[in-house]
Amino acid sequence: MWTINILFFLAIVVAILLSRHEISRYSDARIAGTVTDAVRRRFTRRMIGTGILTLFLAMTYFGYTYKEMFINRPWFFGIYWTTCILLAPLLVFIALMDVRAIFRQGMSEYMNEDKESERLQKFLNKNKSED
Repeated sequence: MWTINILFFLAIVVAILLSRHEISRYSDARIAGTVTDAVRRRFTRRMIGTGILTLFLAMTYFGYTYKEMFINRPWFFGIYWTTCILLAPLLVFIALMDVRAIFRQGMSEYMNEDKESERLQKFLNKNKSED
């Protein structure tokens, strides 16, 4: 049982450290005056993800540790664990949305730098003419 306690504690500490890193990154951008909409949305997505992760870990930990609170309460058991199970795919969905947004932002920045879009178009046209 003590190994489970240590694992959950470490997971919460990692979530807190990750959120601290994001807060520091966002506040540095605000101080520098370079906060764009993409940075704001990324910060929001990651804070929501951190909150859901922390809630999911806490619910899992307390549900596992205090099993006796579910005795003779089947509805409470069902609602509690259904909520916990639904938080996991929600967390994965938010993470995938974050990856998608970061990929799009990175591609748009890449295309805007040093006329990369023109080179890409020439390359694509060259491949089309060869086919």
